[in-house]
Amino acid sequence: MAFTIALLASLAVYLALYISRLDQVPPYLNQDEAGFGLASYLLATTGRDQIGNFLPPYIVYFDHRELGNAMICYLGIPFVAALGLSSTSLRLAMVLAGLISLILFGSLSWQITRNRWLSLAGMAMMALTPLFFIQSRIYLDPILTVPFITGWLLCLALFERSRNSRYILIASLVLGIGAYSYSTARMLMPMYLVLTLAILLVSRGCSGRTALSAIGIFVLCLLPMIGFVIQNGDLYTARIRDISWLTRGGVAPQAPVSTFLAHYLAHFDPVDLFISGDRSPIHSTGQAGVFLRGTVPLALLGLVTLAGSAIRQRSRLAMLLLAAFVLFPVPNALLAEVHRPVRAAHLIPLYLVVCIVGLEAVVGARFVRSRANVVLVGVMMVLAVESTPFFVDYFTGYPLRAVANDYFNGNKPQAFQAIMEKSPQGFYYDKEDSMDSTFALFFQAAHGYSGSSRAIEPSQSAELSPGTWLLTRRPEKYSGLFDEVMSIPEAAEGPRGEYVLMRRRGPS
Repeated sequence: MAFTIALLASLAVYLALYISRLDQVPPYLNQDEAGFGLASYLLATTGRDQIGNFLPPYIVYFDHRELGNAMICYLGIPFVAALGLSSTSLRLAMVLAGLISLILFGSLSWQITRNRWLSLAGMAMMALTPLFFIQSRIYLDPILTVPFITGWLLCLALFERSRNSRYILIASLVLGIGAYSYSTARMLMPMYLVLTLAILLVSRGCSGRTALSAIGIFVLCLLPMIGFVIQNGDLYTARIRDISWLTRGGVAPQAPVSTFLAHYLAHFDPVDLFISGDRSPIHSTGQAGVFLRGTVPLALLGLVTLAGSAIRQRSRLAMLLLAAFVLFPVPNALLAEVHRPVRAAHLIPLYLVVCIVGLEAVVGARFVRSRANVVLVGVMMVLAVESTPFFVDYFTGYPLRAVANDYFNGNKPQAFQAIMEKSPQGFYYDKEDSMDSTFALFFQAAHGYSGSSRAIEPSQSAELSPGTWLLTRRPEKYSGLFDEVMSIPEAAEGPRGEYVLMRRRGPS
């Protein structure tokens, strides 16, 4: 009874914390949120993406220039259908994804430790993780690798206990579906499938027939991806060329091995992991790392414990966990950007399960055993105290810092709403911002706007009819033909500039 009450109370705290002020923090909308959100709306209402593909595995957005993973868009459909298109409805979908991850991780912790309180501690540890919290409140897809990696580990833990080969097949299915969760997952999930089957076959943990069946299931999951790549090869290869140092700029690197090693080792940078976090303000407050520093002793003890299990007991699960932990940066080490731990969000369940193994070793130690519950509560209180400044800053200081950054695109919601109210028939907007076409369509859908919109350059302004409305941040480019009617701060909490609503003059 006590455990049930504690579990329900923990879930209630999770929902209250993760749902709080979703429409205000993060402030405004990131451009990828708008792109994914518009795709969710189109899929919910028409079943097609922005270029007319029917229920695609990937979506094309930003005026046909960007290729994105459709899984996040499908996740948002029920929320958009029930609540309408808004930042809140989209971000609620990510809160749900986070909740699923927590439940899966609690189940994984239980399978490993067979201790209900340690499983609850695992859920709390994940909920307190700064990167997990930030990503579970924004409509972006890096965090979607977490439930699939957690589900894969859960299947392996179940197999370790039961020796039932169906869990290997389910693990393959989870990895196959997870390949659609994020861009690097297309390499990550096959890598972990090969790792799983290699360790199981070498240790005679499964038969060759089971391994072939697992490969077959995984390949079947990839058929929609393969079909899409065949039909849209140019977009697919362009996306890879843009994000990987192997092909960026069409020039091969001079020292590929050293470049790879440098990018690989950057994923273990303690500053990123435990002090400042990701370099982008979308994914970090800049005041906290990816993980809480209080978890470091648990992780170190967990690694030692797993190494002992792998060597002395030949535990396949321990081998898999250690190998997965070592290999986690490999897909991301091929990307052009460094010090971006959000792109390796799949580390979250791997790191935290190592921490749970370490915590189990602490509470199971002979000199602690009689006071295990007290020690467990003490450890969790230390982590809760350490996380408190992060949560306070996230809801207070972080929004003020974030509005000054272009990643959240300023006060576009109020600007587009204002011009739609001024001109119900249609409006124009300055082509200065290449993302504004997506934002215009997003806000038109969100407000049920029936008018039209179109991007223009200053050189085209003379073609517009008298009375035409224009939204711009460069009013000086249009001042000869337009009158300023209304200005809106670009950032409501401390403007860097203004959005200006202008109206085309009539004949003098």
